[in-house]
Amino acid sequence: MLCGLSHGAGEYREKVIVQILGKRWPALLPWWSGLRQLSPDGRPAPLRTTPFINLDEARAHHDHEYIQCLECGKLYAQLSIHLLRVHEMSTSTYREKWQIMKQIPLAGLGCRRKHRDHIRGQIASGEVDPHVLAALMQEANRLSPKKKPFKTLYERESSRQSMLERQPWHISPAIKVADEATKRKAVERVNNRAPGETIKSVAKELGIWPGTLWSWRKQLANENVVSPHHDSELQDKNR
Repeated sequence: MLCGLSHGAGEYREKVIVQILGKRWPALLPWWSGLRQLSPDGRPAPLRTTPFINLDEARAHHDHEYIQCLECGKLYAQLSIHLLRVHEMSTSTYREKWQIMKQIPLAGLGCRRKHRDHIRGQIASGEVDPHVLAALMQEANRLSPKKKPFKTLYERESSRQSMLERQPWHISPAIKVADEATKRKAVERVNNRAPGETIKSVAKELGIWPGTLWSWRKQLANENVVSPHHDSELQDKNR
């Protein structure tokens, strides 16, 4: 039995480590059998010492009944309280250090299941209204906005690859440099929009950011690109 493990998780930890090593690093199994993943002072040691480099690797580490703290190697049902009390570290700092994206819970499958069942039970009994709960969460976020969460390096790389594959600059005049004819056509469309249409809806139709359309409209404001409504106002004024 390994020392320092919470909730009697020692045996389970042994089982999980063997499964992970057998699946991802089979060459390390003999080493594990001999050293049993202990540090020289007899304490649990983390399975890794470097940040995660992709989503699959991060999920493989966290999708277990208990999850291992990468700071000390111990297993816990969930890490938030442990990180704060023992390592004086917030979950956001921990995530950034080990490159764990926000979509991956810092809680084991057992803790997630228990929380999910608890919420479902409250909803079923009528104690909690999910619509009211969602509204309260949105209001709390509005009153106390949190800073934008960091993106892991592999998330950024995935976004970059997606952008290169889609190449939106070939289809969107909001991204590529538009010629005067394109600008004029877009401004004419927004100036002649039907009642009830908004600049935002026209911009979406044309594949242009609303801010870009506003900018083009301002550039051509002194030219003869006016709406019929504006033209009739000028005629009435000159009568």
